[in-house]
Amino acid sequence: MSRRSEPDEGEQRLGASGRTSSSRSCFLLSAGNPVRRMFIDFIEWPWFDRTVLLLICLNCAFLAVQGPPGYEDAPFHEATAGQMEMFFQIMFTVEMVCKWVAMGLVAHKTAYARDGWNMLDMTVVIAGWVPIILEALGLPGNNNISAIRSVRALRPLRSVQRLPGLRRQVATMIDSLPKMADVALLGSFILLVYGVLG
Repeated sequence: MSRRSEPDEGEQRLGASGRTSSSRSCFLLSAGNPVRRMFIDFIEWPWFDRTVLLLICLNCAFLAVQGPPGYEDAPFHEATAGQMEMFFQIMFTVEMVCKWVAMGLVAHKTAYARDGWNMLDMTVVIAGWVPIILEALGLPGNNNISAIRSVRALRPLRSVQRLPGLRRQVATMIDSLPKMADVALLGSFILLVYGVLG
């Protein structure tokens, strides 16, 4: 009996970091495909997450000194700021596509889009391309483009996924919201009673 070189549809490849990969990526690449293995090894390389976190920190620092869109006292010239913005956008897009190829997009339970943090990353990256595409097409509506550009302020949230301790704290805060609603309701009731008595 000959050994199989590639896993079946139901099998999953366990990465070096313990991360499980779906059996097919984007309906094309199986877990045994050498190209997909290369992408899996790349996203599990320890310096991959460190580099992405460094890029997020640099981008946040750039956004902080650049100020809001249309800010006149920005330290960077408009052309330089546009080039830096494009650099960060391309790097984040490359990161997202590498994860799509390695993890699959949506069809499996371990796919990229099945994780809420990855969906946040994808939303921020896609929203970053919208004003660039609209400007390239020459469509009018600078106010709308500025409003869409403000979505890049969500980029610091991308760092939550890469810091396990921060991720646990955010998850705990989200889990505690229903109980906090009860406390807020009680506080509002007490204020209402004091308001009526006053």
